[in-house]
Amino acid sequence: MRIAGWLMGVVLALAPQLAFADPVLRHEDVEAVRAELRTMTGRTYEMKQGKLVETAREVRAYDRAGRIARHERRKPDGTIEVGVDYTWDANGRLATHAYRDHTGRTEVRTYAYKLDPSARILERTLRNPAAPAGEYLRDVYQWRTDGGRDVTTYRHYAKEGPYRSSTESYDAKNRLERACSEHGSCSMYEYDRHGDVTRIRQQTADDHHYLVFTSEYDPTGRLIKRVHGPSETRYVWSARGDIGEVITSQGKAVTMKTVYTYAYR
Repeated sequence: MRIAGWLMGVVLALAPQLAFADPVLRHEDVEAVRAELRTMTGRTYEMKQGKLVETAREVRAYDRAGRIARHERRKPDGTIEVGVDYTWDANGRLATHAYRDHTGRTEVRTYAYKLDPSARILERTLRNPAAPAGEYLRDVYQWRTDGGRDVTTYRHYAKEGPYRSSTESYDAKNRLERACSEHGSCSMYEYDRHGDVTRIRQQTADDHHYLVFTSEYDPTGRLIKRVHGPSETRYVWSARGDIGEVITSQGKAVTMKTVYTYAYR
């Protein structure tokens, strides 16, 4: 699944099948394998009283295999607000995550998998070790002949259930095609030739509307600008192919900027 941004990483850990509108770049993808990377730090600045002021920090640390091991949201002074620690199994699948906040509270979740003969996931079960026996979330995968998949999430309780929670469909390139909630609202996704979202149809029982994204690329195919309504986001890349800055504007006024620094092995 593809999930964008700091908060999306936390949500991946807590509710694996939720989908979000924002397209995902490499520096945002919690599941991306980055064997060359030790840490990534993002500092976000917002416009306040005519100047950009740091409002938040994001820190990611990677294990030797290149999997994310720690993901933290911090205050500008470095104080931790919330974090998630990840472990992965020998096959590169998520095994556990531990959510922790500034009070010291920790919540642990474990993952178990059922595979088909080709080692594709058929079921993924998310459990809270502190919860009553029989209480868990289970994602059920159905693989299509075109290489895509449909994933349905069920909520199980100790004495009742299962209850269908949400459904998602992905194409053979692992791009989200459709996401529906248990209440029936759905989002349908369209992509350009670079694999970036161009349009999202959001539909409820009563009406529907579209979110439209317009993107521009440099000669190497890297995203350099994305426009959504009055909001324009520009992307500055480093020589190593990592995002250096993400700058958001409303009209001609910069409203937010995130600056990324990397430590490589």
